[in-house]
Amino acid sequence: MKVLAVLSLLTLVSCSSVKHQSTPATVAEVAPAAETEFAPDEYDRVPANECDRARYRTCREARRNDVADRYMLGNDGTLFRRINGAVCAVTSGVEDFKISQHPNDVAVVYFKKTNHLFLLNMDRERRPNGQCPSSSGNIRKLMDNVKKYTVTSNQNTTIVNAALDESGNFRAWDNTRVVYSDRGVEEFQMNQCFGTANKSFSSYVLFTRDISDNITKVRVRNGIFARDESQVVRERYGRINAFVESQRVCQ
Repeated sequence: MKVLAVLSLLTLVSCSSVKHQSTPATVAEVAPAAETEFAPDEYDRVPANECDRARYRTCREARRNDVADRYMLGNDGTLFRRINGAVCAVTSGVEDFKISQHPNDVAVVYFKKTNHLFLLNMDRERRPNGQCPSSSGNIRKLMDNVKKYTVTSNQNTTIVNAALDESGNFRAWDNTRVVYSDRGVEEFQMNQCFGTANKSFSSYVLFTRDISDNITKVRVRNGIFARDESQVVRERYGRINAFVESQRVCQ
């Protein structure tokens, strides 16, 4: 799947006009392609020839169990979705969006609006062709002043999305609530090989780097997410990808 995702990134063209509880982790500079947590957000993009560039800066295919089949971000910041052939406005003032990747997530889309993170929950009511459902009751704000957010495709974890704000507050959610949080975080990365047999560091669900360049590894036991306190020697890296490369994570 990872190879296919990378091949898709190389072949698909974006339709975009320009597309404490823990103290821890750091990583050296690495090419953006190495940050695999971004892959789900990239390989669901619609080929450029299927996206109206005059109207939309980004187009992405919806998740399979969504009532919509496509989401489009207009050049004016309006987020649209296509349902049974009808183009329906979701909300305005959107900066960017990501399609939910976890099959158990009740949310179908996450988006930034006025620098805050919101989600759009699944619409349970299917409408006849040409009719648009109201989205207002399905939109919920998750975090203010968002620095970074990501979606999770790994079915070995219950975490469906995670986000970091400008003040260093980090949160990870499952389908209903925050399951892990931390303060003083500079950077985070989901572990794409979590729960995969014969892969190094596969028992860790995510990594964070704090303001002192310490790496925190987060485990889950009996449904409880917590940082691993077993190591006496702290690991300091300028970026999480430096840690991933030097320690051969997922090798």
